[in-house]
Amino acid sequence: MVKIIDIQFLGVKSAIACFLIKSSKGLIMIETGPSTSYNIISQELTNLGYNIKDVKHVFVTHIHLDHSGGAWKFAKNGAKIYVHPCGAQHLENPQKLIESATKIYGDKMDFLWGKIQKIDKKKIQTVEHKEKIIIGNYEWEIVVGSGHCPDHICLFNEELKLFISGDQVLPKITSNVSVFPTEPKSNPLKDWLESCKYIKKRVPNDVLVLPSHNEPFRGLHERLDHLINGHEKNLSRLLDFCEEPNVGRGLAVGDLNNDGKLDMVISSIGAPTKILYGNNRETNNWIIISATDPQKGNRID
Repeated sequence: MVKIIDIQFLGVKSAIACFLIKSSKGLIMIETGPSTSYNIISQELTNLGYNIKDVKHVFVTHIHLDHSGGAWKFAKNGAKIYVHPCGAQHLENPQKLIESATKIYGDKMDFLWGKIQKIDKKKIQTVEHKEKIIIGNYEWEIVVGSGHCPDHICLFNEELKLFISGDQVLPKITSNVSVFPTEPKSNPLKDWLESCKYIKKRVPNDVLVLPSHNEPFRGLHERLDHLINGHEKNLSRLLDFCEEPNVGRGLAVGDLNNDGKLDMVISSIGAPTKILYGNNRETNNWIIISATDPQKGNRID
């Protein structure tokens, strides 16, 4: 029915998974991993008695390179690529995607993700929330999950009792929910929580959940409750903390541990002194402070 292909990214088991489904209209692949994993997938298919060119339909849950980086290779083989409308433009022209990823991964780009090339627009089919896609003898319902990124889709097959969750619902960790520079006033955590609540309402608890990271699991509703309640509890704690008066006396910035990255010491009245270490792996720009003088109207970053 469904074959899980563990590409063992960087030699780590269950780090990234792809899913192979046989249908009367050709093989369906869900997720491709990065292009560096193409040969691994090809060998897995050979072991199963298939040729990688037998894959005619490819769904990518979103355009992060660990999910879609190899999609262009399948498209060159003739496969149709299914993606959220917000992600389609970046598959057609991945230049912005490459530039933003390079800012994070630097000279490790090729090692991690390999080559990334354009996909012919004719090979891309966009899919919308609640849309039902019929391929051969299977019907897949698209469930859009917001918060992790603007272009995330999940796939639900009621007949097979399968829910392919991408990064929206993971069994051991929570999704990475961040504010992106392109949408500084967005509220991705609110979007993510609302999506999780919708998934619990729409998808029954007896499905087998196939996440793109870690291992398959059952108990979707229990996992969603745990994730939702954990975030709401932490939000409540944060609001309580913000209500307590905490007057700052000043701060100092310097490299306290001689690791070449800036750290910050914050002194407050009626509260312990805090030390924030700049331990971001890639850059010293781990925090940005903007201050505005309401009288002069000037801004200092």
